[in-house]
Amino acid sequence: MVAFAPPLEALAGSPLRIAVELNGVAAGAVLQVRRKGVPGYTSLPMTSLGNGYFAVLLPADMVVGPALEYFIEGASVRGKASAIEGTADLPRELDVFEPPRPYAPRKLPSHVEIATDYADYNRLRHNDYTWQTEGWFAVRYGDVGVRALRSGFGVYRGVGGSVDDLDKLNLSPRSVGLTYGWLEAEFGIVRAFSLGGRLAVGLLDGGISGGGQILLRIGSDQGTNLLIAGEVLGGLGLRGITQLELATFPRVPIVLRTEVTNQPAGTTPDTASPSTSTGAGNVGGRGIVQVGYKFTPEFLVALRGSFQGRTISHAGPGFGGAVGYSW
Repeated sequence: MVAFAPPLEALAGSPLRIAVELNGVAAGAVLQVRRKGVPGYTSLPMTSLGNGYFAVLLPADMVVGPALEYFIEGASVRGKASAIEGTADLPRELDVFEPPRPYAPRKLPSHVEIATDYADYNRLRHNDYTWQTEGWFAVRYGDVGVRALRSGFGVYRGVGGSVDDLDKLNLSPRSVGLTYGWLEAEFGIVRAFSLGGRLAVGLLDGGISGGGQILLRIGSDQGTNLLIAGEVLGGLGLRGITQLELATFPRVPIVLRTEVTNQPAGTTPDTASPSTSTGAGNVGGRGIVQVGYKFTPEFLVALRGSFQGRTISHAGPGFGGAVGYSW
């Protein structure tokens, strides 16, 4: 007579007790066990607990996945062994499961930054300039697929008009302003190439406006890369951007940027006084150099200088800066 309740499953790395009840003529029992897929068995003598009960404790290092195979042999008083539960060719099988292991939640690199930029287009005469301040928060996910999501706000103020109105007719510039929020997504095709887009909604002096931006990046945003972008902002005009970000010196990031734009007065106003320029702003070009310094790997301060103009004689300097923190 044999009474045996096979265990249904086991937890990897935890000791496992196996017991069997044999009739009174049995003198002992042996557990033969192996990891599934291993050719040979390991013999573990079972200890008598009295009244025909025998048990053995499998040590923790023997309880390994994905499964164990085993059979039990009983020994008679004459020393003859015979299989009583399973056989060497047809062993019983016991599934072994890995215990749940705690893991650290995925840390997504994040960045917050605020930047401001002033650009004078006409010899510091204060009749053709822009001042733009933006703050944003960004989360980076990976190189391929959704690479990054960014959200921010901006305040754009400026004055301008056509070059002829301002320089030849000496008309007053008209004021242009947009306060806006934006959401941007960047998608990595491969590590060295990504596409993105931005949607902006804001308020002009005369009502609601909006715009957007599309971008193409060659190279990783975490290293040296080339960014090409096009932007439209309702009521302000258009802007084309080419930006080279240099990561040659890890603590001194350098940005070289050019812009072609008719902002801030790139559209014709609906109404204007006779003494104010009614012409759309002419297209001009900008050259910008920005140099940053990382006081720590997380904290960045950057300064920029620029020169921009719409003609040879209608041009001026600019400046700006940024403060950012990453974690």
